[in-house]
Amino acid sequence: MNLRIQSRIVNLFLLPLFALFFATNCGETHISITLLSPAKRALNDTVRVEAHQNSAQIDSLVITLDSFSQTLLGNSAHIYSVALPNVAMGVQTLRVKAFAGNRSETKTFPITVVSNVEPPIATYSVVNVFPRDNDFYTQGMEFVGNILYESAGEYGHSRLRKTDFKTGKVLAQSAVNDQFFGEGLTILNGKIFQLTWREQTGFVYDLANLQQISSFAYSTEGWGLTNDGVHLIMSDGSEFLYFLNPQTFVIERKIAVYDNIGAIQRLNELEYVNGVIYANIYTTDFIVAIDAATGKVLARYNFKNLLAPQYRTATTDVLNGIAFNKERGTFFITGKNWSKLFEVVFNN
Repeated sequence: MNLRIQSRIVNLFLLPLFALFFATNCGETHISITLLSPAKRALNDTVRVEAHQNSAQIDSLVITLDSFSQTLLGNSAHIYSVALPNVAMGVQTLRVKAFAGNRSETKTFPITVVSNVEPPIATYSVVNVFPRDNDFYTQGMEFVGNILYESAGEYGHSRLRKTDFKTGKVLAQSAVNDQFFGEGLTILNGKIFQLTWREQTGFVYDLANLQQISSFAYSTEGWGLTNDGVHLIMSDGSEFLYFLNPQTFVIERKIAVYDNIGAIQRLNELEYVNGVIYANIYTTDFIVAIDAATGKVLARYNFKNLLAPQYRTATTDVLNGIAFNKERGTFFITGKNWSKLFEVVFNN
């Protein structure tokens, strides 16, 4: 028989076998992973995933979200469920890795994590009221002992000062260049850190004399500023809070602030106390308490009518300004161009 004819006969016989072998093996390598749950989940909600290899049982599945990871053994139903623990709020990446024999497949899904509880409207009690200069556009304030350090905004009027909170007397003051709009401030390691609004520039001052010693840059707008003893914590008007290294000003982590409905934006002036960040919501009468680890809103405080009508003028602006006095164990609340400083106790 002609060799060419023999070769054709062999090819006609072997090709279907090769095709069958190739199809079978390709099918064996395919691991299907599908997210069955809605893309918006609350803490403690169940996330359900379907995973199988050509309808056969897989060996195991690893589900990872934020710092949470759980391994599940394969089952004949091909459905796998995990309850969300106390992970970070906001848009997260759910990572699912399935194993079958010596093969594995990984698939990722974006999901939005919200709080599992509606934050309560917490109460407060006013224990003192102190006089205040109503020509001060409050952007940030913080105590060192019983001395109150404050930052004012507006172009041409931005400044830094320290005051006697009981009398409102200005003890020292430092002006900010007219090209900058002053924003939040915080004090860490003997230095005052102050943001500016749209100029993407922050300033560092000597706490002892309010003299500027350096500056730093950031890529967002600057709104509120506080610290947890390790990081500077900055807001930019969005739902995000950024944790900056106070030496390099590099963002080392960030959290998204969410309640049970969704993102809380316009986070402004900040104050950190014992693992909780208190934040003014710009243009509202609310301050929210935020879990500094996850971004979960723990409570809301409604300060509507805190400043009585008889103390309001044409220049009186919105609530903004919150500082915790460690020595007195109380919070101090005010607003932009307010003539009063309120000492309050939060009733948790």
